[in-house]
Amino acid sequence: MALPANGRSGEACEWIAAVADVRSAALSFIFVLVLSATAAAQSDDTSDPNNAPTGGWQSCADAAQRRTAEQEIAACTRVLDNTQAELWRGAAFWWRGIARRRAGHVDASTEDFTAALTTYSHYIDTTPRSYSAYFQRAQLLAYLQRYDEALRDYDAADQVTPRQAETRHGRGDIAFARGDYRLAISELDAAAQTMRRRGSAGFGSVHTRDGAAQNPSFDPMRCIARAAAGVDVDAAQQICDGAVRESNSDADALAARGFLRFKQERFEEARRDFSIALQSRPDVALALLGRGVLRVRAGDAAGAEDITRAHTLVPGIVAYENAGLRAP
Repeated sequence: MALPANGRSGEACEWIAAVADVRSAALSFIFVLVLSATAAAQSDDTSDPNNAPTGGWQSCADAAQRRTAEQEIAACTRVLDNTQAELWRGAAFWWRGIARRRAGHVDASTEDFTAALTTYSHYIDTTPRSYSAYFQRAQLLAYLQRYDEALRDYDAADQVTPRQAETRHGRGDIAFARGDYRLAISELDAAAQTMRRRGSAGFGSVHTRDGAAQNPSFDPMRCIARAAAGVDVDAAQQICDGAVRESNSDADALAARGFLRFKQERFEEARRDFSIALQSRPDVALALLGRGVLRVRAGDAAGAEDITRAHTLVPGIVAYENAGLRAP
């Protein structure tokens, strides 16, 4: 789960997919598991950064969940009160919807997601050559499990700015959500290869959501897709271990490795990864699902609460259950 990207023209778009927990608006298919950011994608967006509050949507975004849900809601509301720039507003509605899900306000979150879609759609109607708008709307549609529509928007984004790593990654997320793990591996690997080329060509660093340098080869979704398919297990282990190491034990990387270890029936190691992830971020949906499943398997009925919470945060978490992360 990738989340809303910066819509400023001429600047790098940073995204976080994800894969979906709640801040995977995208990987939209948005699981937050997608640590990679990408691309110096150019478009003729007309959003004026001067119309945005200090920090833009970043002043609202809280990918690392350092704020409470209520603080995040308030921050996003301030963004909405202080700018009319539509791409900024779309991202703020999206982040506020995610925060409202964390707070348990599901109906209000649905209203915010609808407002975000409406805002992006209006911007696309008036600025049809906006790569960022198509890409952000695709991520949100994937988060909402409207996969066919999301794929159409990724195609439209590619027509504006071809060969971008993030659209390949988004397609990989959707393939994973639909259970086509080999296609997911192909798309995610292609995205990583593009990011490596971009990095070597001097287009800027790839970073984790906390700002640490991140080798795009260590995208945890590439590990997860292999674990789900039951192929390239050694490569999956290297990718997951690398993701944990290179991200300084980011919660999403730990949750991904926990998924791999669960699939390998290394249940105690999986439990440890899920638990450590939740110590730093209590609302990582994949880690909650994994811990809940392991608790239920051990006869602890309280594990059902973890599973329910994971579904509340990210309805698309069912993709991981379909991939085998479930109690017998």
